[in-house]
Amino acid sequence: MSSRFPIVATTFAVLALLMLDAPSGASAAARTSANVSVDLVECLRGKQAKDRQAVFRGQMKQVGDGLRMQMRFALGEKVGSSAWTGVKAPGIGVWHEARTGVAKFAYRQRVVAMQKGTSYRAVVQFRWLAQDGSAVRRESSRSPVCHQPGKLPNLKIRDSVSARPGPTAETLRYAVKVGNTGYATATDVEVRLLVDGAEIDTRVLRRLKPGERRVVRFVGPRCGGEVRAMIDPSQRVRELSERDNAIRTPCSAVL
Repeated sequence: MSSRFPIVATTFAVLALLMLDAPSGASAAARTSANVSVDLVECLRGKQAKDRQAVFRGQMKQVGDGLRMQMRFALGEKVGSSAWTGVKAPGIGVWHEARTGVAKFAYRQRVVAMQKGTSYRAVVQFRWLAQDGSAVRRESSRSPVCHQPGKLPNLKIRDSVSARPGPTAETLRYAVKVGNTGYATATDVEVRLLVDGAEIDTRVLRRLKPGERRVVRFVGPRCGGEVRAMIDPSQRVRELSERDNAIRTPCSAVL
């Protein structure tokens, strides 16, 4: 599972256990089978982080005599146009078990302080166990998506790295062109330069506004193979796309 955005891992509320109850509020259509279902019971949006919440609900039916019913939630997020990634959080990845003798087992997972410009969904695994703990049956199902609208930055390396003579014969002054083609300001943006695989330095831009362009300069050794420039190398900034955050330039094209 990914932990690329640590703030998400601290934004999940306490779970509530429900037995044989109907979901409250408007519920999105669930992906179902004859034995299991996962609903998006609630998807709330708001300006404040505490107002951006979702409630996912899994339900399973008994399929045999005396089988133990269990389910566990996995949470996925999709930032901008990036791929879905798993999120680590309290209560996520924990098996929850039904009380003995119930015909149906339902469990709700509440997610709070969801991030702007990000979509969320739950994938729930279900299993029926014999009394010795062996799995008799397994199924899984995925919830509808809760999308939280919002503007995001988009950080990019705008061009190949260029260089000119440095302060000594063995060094060069490298120039890395960066920009923000998104719709929100990015803060504490890291820009890193590597020469022949070795990190030269990492600079931090305190603010990069939408549409803003900057040139970040480094002094480093003369390159023999290639130069690589990266913006937001630790992926700390939520942005529309991560695909334009790095560029490789052959040393023959630098000067």
